[in-house]
Amino acid sequence: MWPGYDQRFRPVRRFIPYGVLIAAIAGVVFMTVELSVVPGTKAGVEEHLERPLLAYAPLDDAAYVVFQLGDTVYLDVLTLDWISIGWPPTPRWQWSGMWSYIDATTAPASVAIGNPNVVPTLFGQINDLGIVTFQAEVDGQWQSFPVSGAGFVVQLPAGDTYSTRYRWLDAGGNVVYEMDDAVTAGP
Repeated sequence: MWPGYDQRFRPVRRFIPYGVLIAAIAGVVFMTVELSVVPGTKAGVEEHLERPLLAYAPLDDAAYVVFQLGDTVYLDVLTLDWISIGWPPTPRWQWSGMWSYIDATTAPASVAIGNPNVVPTLFGQINDLGIVTFQAEVDGQWQSFPVSGAGFVVQLPAGDTYSTRYRWLDAGGNVVYEMDDAVTAGP
């Protein structure tokens, strides 16, 4: 034995690597659970994607985003990449690339039927910031959805059929803009 070596500390030295391994595993599990939750706010998603968004909506455990790039408005659903190419390689929300898109407009608002994640979704651009409600006529009844900001994304209740009449209302319930047909978004 080495001079000054104390046999009493040998078990402690043996368990240090196991303690470090257990702490690392617990850290990875915690980080994975924390990062895999659908992002909660538009601001959080904008910071995460490093891009301003027109609208963000977590619908049915999916994160839908509407953004403008040049003269085009896109709808995409974020996907969870469990091992991202960024550092550190942790779970990260990424663009799915299954975009639906429409041309940007100068009209008070626009609406399109997009299909980025199999479920048809209504999305659009809002240029009149006085608009606070989007309505779609479904089976003769107006379905209302609160909207704010420069865009929106909504899903009609399951089983509902899409209408060809849409309108946007201000805070007083007055019709600001109305459309008879939605654009079917590309691709």
